[in-house]
Amino acid sequence: MAIDPLKFNYIRYGHLEHENKGEETAAEQQQAQSTTPQPEKTEIPSDKVLEFMAQASYNSAQTVNPLDVSKYVSPEQAERIAGCVRDFQKSVGKTMEAVDSEFPNLDDSAKMALAVELFNATNLS
Repeated sequence: MAIDPLKFNYIRYGHLEHENKGEETAAEQQQAQSTTPQPEKTEIPSDKVLEFMAQASYNSAQTVNPLDVSKYVSPEQAERIAGCVRDFQKSVGKTMEAVDSEFPNLDDSAKMALAVELFNATNLS
């Protein structure tokens, strides 16, 4: 009697196929459903959840350690990068003010998307 290599691999790797697929009885299906563990359901008031989320975000914001830039760049490079960031923030701020004055009824996310598109069109082309 020879070992069928395909069936051996199915068994070895956990891919044993049921030969009578789709022929499960209703009792087998019910037994399979009843054996799955059901998660424990507990009701938690929404204010407790929101309080926990606020506290968790507050705690995570406090644990951020400042980056020591001098380990990675020279003082001249750090000043040049800081200047670029200031210019970027100033340009984006002006674009946001323009979008806000032209489209006061848009929601903030739409204003930001429009400002990003305008900034990219005027500064990256």
